[in-house]
Amino acid sequence: MKKLFLFLIILGLMISGCTKEADKVKFGIVTLFIGDVEIKKGMKTVKPAIKMILRAGDRVITGKGSRLDMQMGNFGVLRINQSSEVEMDRLLDASNDSIQTFLKEGQIICKLKKLQKNQDFSVETPTAVVGVRGTTFAVDSSQEEKKSSVAVAEGQVEMANKEEPEKTVTVKENQSAEVSEDKKLPEVLNKIDIKQLKALNDIKKVQILKDIEKFKPDQLQKLFKSGGKGVDVKGLQKVVSSEKVDKTVQKAEEAKKKAEEEKKKAEKKIEDAKKKAEDIKKKIPGGLFK
Repeated sequence: MKKLFLFLIILGLMISGCTKEADKVKFGIVTLFIGDVEIKKGMKTVKPAIKMILRAGDRVITGKGSRLDMQMGNFGVLRINQSSEVEMDRLLDASNDSIQTFLKEGQIICKLKKLQKNQDFSVETPTAVVGVRGTTFAVDSSQEEKKSSVAVAEGQVEMANKEEPEKTVTVKENQSAEVSEDKKLPEVLNKIDIKQLKALNDIKKVQILKDIEKFKPDQLQKLFKSGGKGVDVKGLQKVVSSEKVDKTVQKAEEAKKKAEEEKKKAEKKIEDAKKKAEDIKKKIPGGLFK
């Protein structure tokens, strides 16, 4: 009884560990790309593809009139807008629950669910550091003007000058802030730029899908291209569920077929063995088998 109890405890710990491991964000998956987009993986430059996995160290470069959308695990979406360069610094690090992106130039827009206490998300630019716990926000970076700005649609973020990261200011809902060489401490404004506001309103419509890896590329393209409007997500998930059932049935049928083939092989071996025994019996003289 004690052994059974101990086994159940160990099993519970294993399951709990697996769940925590599964909750960690280990990859970013491309859900949509438009126009001229390049992804640099080490020394290689590749074109994006729906469901392509982005990892730490990858860089995304978008041309004019282009963009790339990705979903991070099951808790957030990240949009890299036109004329931007973003590096996934500590994106989806399996050793911890922190996600960090470096926005060299351009604009990114994020929509995140509320993060757990042990999770954090940050965006760095050449001039600023932005930390969030779960919100909808946009970050802009201009190398030419040597300044960065953040705009918040939901929740709040912490912003600081990169040279003095300990001096943070809180940017709340419907506020924006800017930091530059002249403004060492971010200046908080009770307004959002019209372009930033449009970008934020667009990202609000994007849905964070559960079990996104189960969706087919054409399903994701259809869903995210429409911005989530007019697409039956539940219907798509039902398709995924039915496909899962079909695969299970197919696997069961294949297993049954294989078992029947193995049975026939075993029966043939028995018949061959019997025939061989009869042949040997006939060849041995003296009636030893009588």
